[in-house]
Amino acid sequence: MCPRRTTRNICRTRKQRYLTEASAYLILLSAQNLRSRQGAEKVEQRVYLCPHCNGWHMTSKPEKKGNP
Repeated sequence: MCPRRTTRNICRTRKQRYLTEASAYLILLSAQNLRSRQGAEKVEQRVYLCPHCNGWHMTSKPEKKGNP
């Protein structure tokens, strides 16, 4: 079963929006597994809270130094 998404599931950043950190993290794990099996160069690294939509997104960029 796919984690719940909002009815407006796309942010103005054009990224998929997830309601909770937990649902975004589940999708992250699935995406990492799929990308590694495909041998992709870019693999999603983490989830983060979006300041624009207050939803959760995934990114392939590593955490910036100095952020917890």
